[in-house]
Amino acid sequence: MNCLNSIEAGYRGELRDLFEAHFGRFEEKLERRLAETAGQVARLEEKLERRLAETRAELVKWMFFFWTPVVLALIGLYFKG
Repeated sequence: MNCLNSIEAGYRGELRDLFEAHFGRFEEKLERRLAETAGQVARLEEKLERRLAETRAELVKWMFFFWTPVVLALIGLYFKG
């Protein structure tokens, strides 16, 4: 019986070592992928900020083109009446 217990303990030790080795590789892969994902997120945020700035500039331009004639028409109506 003691012989079987010692063999079982040996297998447990080997399995523990194997598990730790595999888990260590898994952690390395996970950290690498998380770093890659963080880099991709940063690039997407930069792209989004640039796109929002472009959209904001376009919006201001179109607002100016819309409100200028409206204000001029209102001024003309004020002085005509």
